[in-house]
Amino acid sequence: MPPRPLMTVDLTPTARRDLLGLQEPLRKAALKALRIIRSLDQVGLQAHKGLNFEPLSGLVEPNTGKQLWSFRFGKGARAICTLEGGSLVVVATFEPDHSKAYR
Repeated sequence: MPPRPLMTVDLTPTARRDLLGLQEPLRKAALKALRIIRSLDQVGLQAHKGLNFEPLSGLVEPNTGKQLWSFRFGKGARAICTLEGGSLVVVATFEPDHSKAYR
């Protein structure tokens, strides 16, 4: 059985802006989370306890209709993303406030 591909990550322009706007401790945490994601395959990504990578039930990206997912990158901080082709995570936004992430 061939090995599963490792995840790749792409950031939307909004996610890049959000990342640069985070305070340093959260920016470092977000970059660490992205490094972890790149080191995993899809099974490992969904099983990783620290990231808590999970689908957002009933929420889809408005322009494409793709399922939205989230992952944790700091205490109370979440990133919203899509999972494409099984090995590409496209991050749409980084949100330091857990409650605001789902709006």
